[in-house]
Amino acid sequence: MQGQWLGRAQGSNDGQIVVNIEEHKGALVGNAILWEIQKGVPSVVFDIKVERQDNELTIKGDNIRALNPHTGRAIPQNQITLFYPDGYIAKEVTITAEISTDGTNIYGEYFTNEVMTGTISLDKCTAFANLTSSEEISWDDFKNKVLQPNSLPFIYRGQNDRRWPLQTSFHRSNRVDLTRYFKHDIRRLYRRVHGLTGMKFDLHSNKDDLDSLIYLAQHHGYPTPLLDWSLSPFVAAFFAFDGCDEPPSDKPCCEYARCLNHKKATHVRVFCLDIERWKEDHFQSQWIDTFGITISFIECLPSGNNRSTPQQAVSTLSNIDFIEPYLNTMHPSGSGKYLKAFDIPVKHKAQALRELRLMGIHKASLYPDLANLCADLKEQDFS
Repeated sequence: MQGQWLGRAQGSNDGQIVVNIEEHKGALVGNAILWEIQKGVPSVVFDIKVERQDNELTIKGDNIRALNPHTGRAIPQNQITLFYPDGYIAKEVTITAEISTDGTNIYGEYFTNEVMTGTISLDKCTAFANLTSSEEISWDDFKNKVLQPNSLPFIYRGQNDRRWPLQTSFHRSNRVDLTRYFKHDIRRLYRRVHGLTGMKFDLHSNKDDLDSLIYLAQHHGYPTPLLDWSLSPFVAAFFAFDGCDEPPSDKPCCEYARCLNHKKATHVRVFCLDIERWKEDHFQSQWIDTFGITISFIECLPSGNNRSTPQQAVSTLSNIDFIEPYLNTMHPSGSGKYLKAFDIPVKHKAQALRELRLMGIHKASLYPDLANLCADLKEQDFS
């Protein structure tokens, strides 16, 4: 049950629904987001508690908050009529449903204030569906490809193994409930960062401060709903090759999962996202604590973050667990409109890193601190 479920609600409400379930203190809890397509009907987020008996589910929701249709943030109670003059917000919702025997689908009905008002269908978000089709390419051909003029609007992300899906570090940690994350985890993070650095962030009323704290934490390994990209395909290629191992002699036993039996990759992957086209076609929010169902291009102030500029870093914000299926199914023509991938053999690692160094792209330039300067010199002089 734990994880993210994505689907459709139809009835008095009609829209996309995301249900986020985590096990916390012995209970299945989380939140649900209903993003309406009907004009004038409020989109909402509400807290949930899940009870399961065999294949029967009861999901009880309360603390229902209307969402700003432009930002996806919760609207204060006294401002709801500004956005939804005729909107009605129920006090509670109950979903009664069945989960399929393979645990991948949920079908049921939802009731607001004990009156049946519609149906829902949900699918479990997984890494195994609709992954990105890729092009196997040599390092030399990759360089020629990305230097073409039509590559300029794209942003790039490098990963050590082509089998790894696109996920934020928050979702890779098996978390999905961002309500709890912002309410508890980020407050604790801020106390510790302030204690170490003396930096102050206004997390309640200053959007840039919240963005900056999370952006800073992202670049130092703390799980966030941000995904790092670069404006440079060569910086992305460095991150793809740096840290990858020589390929195994035998064939990987699985195609997409992080395989425990074959930890070494045969190919690295560089993702290529047409962010301008995606922004034109789909809802975007600049608020990092949005509940709008989104993959948004977000610009954060790099306060105290000296890694951002040399990495030509940009970020996408995602409250979607497995990003590739969402990107690849949000257009009638199917995958390939927004997201592409290049798979480069790991055997080209030495050549690639040597040439990237000549471009000024190496560990010391991308991580400008003493530890990485020494690590870079050690790699050059003692390996």
